[in-house]
Amino acid sequence: MVQEYQSYPILDFKGGLTKDKEPWLIAEDAFSVLTNAILYRGKLIKRRGFREFAVFVNKVTGESVTDVINPSTGTLANFPIRDTVSSAIFTDSAGTPQVMTYDGDGAFTGDGTGTLDVATGVYSLTWDAGPTGPITVDYSYEPQNPIMGIENYYTNAGVSDLIIFDTKRACVYNSTTFEFDAIGTADIWSGNDANFFWVENYKERLFVTNNSNRLKSYNGTAFSDVLVEFDTTSSGNELDTCLMVFVYKERLVLLRPTENGTSYPQRARWSAVNNPDNYTLDEFIDAPTVDFIVAADFLGDDLIVWFETSIWALKFTQSSVLPFRWEKIVDTDGSSATFALNTFSNEQVGIGPTSIISTDGIDAVDINQKIPDAVLSFDSNGFKYIYSVLIEELQLILISYPSIGSSLNDKSLALNFENNTWADFSLGFHTYGFFAEQQDYTWENIGLAWDDIEFAWDDKSLQAGYPLTIAGNDTGTVFQLNTTGSDDGESIPVDIRTKKFNPYVAQGFKARLGWVEFLLTTDLNVVLTVEFYINHITTPYLTKTIDAIGDGQKTWKRINVGAIGEFHSMRIYHDATNQTFEIHDINLYFKPIKGRFKLG
Repeated sequence: MVQEYQSYPILDFKGGLTKDKEPWLIAEDAFSVLTNAILYRGKLIKRRGFREFAVFVNKVTGESVTDVINPSTGTLANFPIRDTVSSAIFTDSAGTPQVMTYDGDGAFTGDGTGTLDVATGVYSLTWDAGPTGPITVDYSYEPQNPIMGIENYYTNAGVSDLIIFDTKRACVYNSTTFEFDAIGTADIWSGNDANFFWVENYKERLFVTNNSNRLKSYNGTAFSDVLVEFDTTSSGNELDTCLMVFVYKERLVLLRPTENGTSYPQRARWSAVNNPDNYTLDEFIDAPTVDFIVAADFLGDDLIVWFETSIWALKFTQSSVLPFRWEKIVDTDGSSATFALNTFSNEQVGIGPTSIISTDGIDAVDINQKIPDAVLSFDSNGFKYIYSVLIEELQLILISYPSIGSSLNDKSLALNFENNTWADFSLGFHTYGFFAEQQDYTWENIGLAWDDIEFAWDDKSLQAGYPLTIAGNDTGTVFQLNTTGSDDGESIPVDIRTKKFNPYVAQGFKARLGWVEFLLTTDLNVVLTVEFYINHITTPYLTKTIDAIGDGQKTWKRINVGAIGEFHSMRIYHDATNQTFEIHDINLYFKPIKGRFKLG
């Protein structure tokens, strides 16, 4: 009797990237390679890309222009100049004052004509009346330093400002111009590209530390030093810096402080109740361990503090004498990356020296069993750069890290925390944060070409108040994630490789793969390439393309195969811009073939 083909559907995807076993042993809905695609609500989808949000700028005021000959030429002291309207304003204050304003298109408006090369800072001005000086210029330029923090400042009235930090200064986002405005005109910090910023909002002040410079606060206008003195009767008893700062039971708690030139890596120090400027010498507690504090966040009412090889809880005691105490959770796991800790539901996820760890405040476990060597692929010298973000709308934790040999973050792991599945992303940002959109999107402020729009106009992420995920790179640009079909205009290469299939292994039979059907959501111009492999041969024996061109409905696409092998596997890939796809079901049709079967 001739055996008929049998259908083997793969749907409601829950396996994700799996590297703990050989490809023929992993689950039916798992993938040996899953790059730039994720599992979302049972579907296999391509990740969205990112677009420029705004660029960090420094502000210069009153720079002197010595050449008063008409026309006058010269080079500004700092460049590149921000290429926007009014980013450079020249003023001739002698006689009848004259002003020329950059028009954002290489020229000037006002009392004369001129040109400005924004890349080099070279200008040429012809004034209506010959200047006699002094001539000064106010302008904004791009320092192109790494973005070191993306935070929000809140007032008690509910007003918020998006504050962006680089290694030296800070900017505030202007929701009217969609640009960053410089805060001040002088350097504020002197940290390096690993001194990320930790902030805490308290009593209408944003407390800021980078574990390098003195603790500062922002009041909505400017930054100022926070003088933390422990003993006002003697000099020298004061805080230099700290790793993190939290508001805990109406006290400002400083973790891992440096005091009077000495670091206390196990210490928690706190302020008086409702007074973040009042400290006393003995208001601290050191954890009884030699580990260093690395990361922390609240889980319920407890502040969970991750040390290098242990995890502790800083618990509130309700005692006025000693308001906090340390309680050990585990002494076998810890964190190696301050900004890789994420909290969701009743769980925290952090990065240890060899694995990815989760704690519920009672115990801790490794959660990367499916990708057991993932952390070993991180560059050992780059753990200080690891930065992660929780993207709630996608149920993802995105962990950016430097791969082996890279000096900065160039790749990411994506963890779906709802079903504990993993994927690889071919991108890595220096820092992450959020911004609550202040107004609904319109055609005027969307900032995209029609062909690059990959969302519906009624998408909730486009509505005012929705928290947008944004990311900063190492050269001063901030991007909005999950918003386009390209990575800042570049294609998003997708690579998906299935397990090695043979439903008749237990019977010792080979398998004939007759055909494969894909259930896809159609889009305007999606084309996928599918390669077919047999056994352990690394060269495909068949390559086909399928399209999902349509108006958003589901459609079946079929590829005829007809090959016999001990194992069958597929590679689905493409490298394109503005092509998103959703795969709901992959249906393989096999029938058994008698013959010698070998697992080798």
